[in-house]
Amino acid sequence: MLSPFALFWRALKQWWGDIYTLWLANLLWTLGTLLVVTAPPAAAALNALARQTAQDEPVQWAHFLRHVGRYFWVSWGLTLLDGFILLLIAVNYQFWGRFIEGWARWIQGFWGAAFLVWLLWQLYLYPALVAQARPNVIRAMRNAFLLMLNEPVRTVGLGWLCLALLTASVGVVFPIFMATPAVIAIACNGAYLAYTDEMDHHRARAVPPARPRRSDKA
Repeated sequence: MLSPFALFWRALKQWWGDIYTLWLANLLWTLGTLLVVTAPPAAAALNALARQTAQDEPVQWAHFLRHVGRYFWVSWGLTLLDGFILLLIAVNYQFWGRFIEGWARWIQGFWGAAFLVWLLWQLYLYPALVAQARPNVIRAMRNAFLLMLNEPVRTVGLGWLCLALLTASVGVVFPIFMATPAVIAIACNGAYLAYTDEMDHHRARAVPPARPRRSDKA
């Protein structure tokens, strides 16, 4: 059972092993994000390379451009639907905050908690998307949400480590472009791979073996 700390340490070592390739991928991700139009597909492309790295597969920075083309429209669909959910949370939080009654504060607190859940959900969204042979937005969002519910403690731990790395990188701009996005992507994809494998293993153990039929005995 891998802890978030173990996943992050492994992600750092895997990033170091492909530092040149992932540095170029980080640079392309930065340029794609600055162009806005290519921001979602750039995030998907970085996660696709991170998934390969998390699986200890060889990666090439040139594959980044191929992944941008492959995930262009589906990543925008994921971003728009995810953004709509965030907008829904923000509107409800602001709306119920106008009331001074105690019950309204409880409802506002519910939407505040929903925002925290939404933040943790983001850890697995792109890993769930690039894990599919045929990318599907709804399936990716469902799989990411189910994994978050199944692994709440380790998901919170992973979220705190991602936040700590981002906070540490704010004061030093260079690591943001050099390492931070790739390390976080590798750690999240590694977590998605490890935790989904554990879920599948537990399901397989929970299913009792089929009893042999009489025809089989004969």
